[in-house]
Amino acid sequence: MEGRWYRMSEFPERDPRLQNQTCLSEIKEVNNDGTISVYASWLNTFTGQFFQDMFVGRIIPDAENPGMATFDGTLDSVPQYEYSIMAVQYDNFHLLYGCEDGKGRKDSLETAFIFSRTPEPLERSQLDSMSCLLRSNGVDPDNFLFVDHSSCPNLQ
Repeated sequence: MEGRWYRMSEFPERDPRLQNQTCLSEIKEVNNDGTISVYASWLNTFTGQFFQDMFVGRIIPDAENPGMATFDGTLDSVPQYEYSIMAVQYDNFHLLYGCEDGKGRKDSLETAFIFSRTPEPLERSQLDSMSCLLRSNGVDPDNFLFVDHSSCPNLQ
């Protein structure tokens, strides 16, 4: 999963920094201790403001579901979260389903993301396959918003 990934679609965000976003990409690097660093950048289309964030986590294989794994990490604004890695084709895309633990507070969050190696839209067959996988796991993919990369400058 190393390298640059472009966020192609996602569930709506409650974090105002992440609303009205475009040009969202991440660079993922494996560290010497086995953790993964994720460097994210995006542009807010409403304010014109550029944002960057960094978080670190670990991939934990799911023994009960071969081919599935969890990305368990920390972010300054979110103390603990987990993303299930539901599908990966390393050369083309990966699908993450997330749950941020609000520790009983109202800020617990369920989300999902589709990433691509290129900023061009994914093929319809790939999106259909991911939609079926989400539905089979009780997640409604109809909530997805698509991220526009058509006029993005090189932000990282």
